[in-house]
Amino acid sequence: SRMGRIMSKNLFQKERHNIFRHLVYQYHKEGYSQKESKKLAKKETDEIMEDKESFMNILLKETFDDI
Repeated sequence: SRMGRIMSKNLFQKERHNIFRHLVYQYHKEGYSQKESKKLAKKETDEIMEDKESFMNILLKETFDDI
């Protein structure tokens, strides 16, 4: 449903934001500049979210294919 897609998109956006903030903090704590921390965090966040979204798509496909 459209509402379900909107809710899941919002959840993914919120999770992406939280992961990104955490990673920026971690990289900065390790001694990277703020700019470098954000660059590294963005790359890692993209990879993490790509894996999560791929997993969710597979799970949804398997779930609804069984119905």
